Amino acid sequence: MRFTFGLLRQRYFGGGVRGMDFWHDLVGLVGGFLFEVSKADEVLYFFRQRGFSLSELKTCACELGCNKYVFPNI
Repeated sequence: MRFTFGLLRQRYFGGGVRGMDFWHDLVGLVGGFLFEVSKADEVLYFFRQRGFSLSELKTCACELGCNKYVFPNI
């Protein structure tokens, strides 16, 4: 606990300039913003219903990472 308060004091009351402000650090400390994970077929279904056509797909092959989609609007 003492380390946490010392770190906060150093960062916000006499430390150097940082990339994030206090609010974003607090959100990260609490657990970050919530997000959802969707499967590739769910994304394809969603966009096809709205008139988009998939022209390119790059998956992360079941590893950690992000799938990349290209949907030109036809």
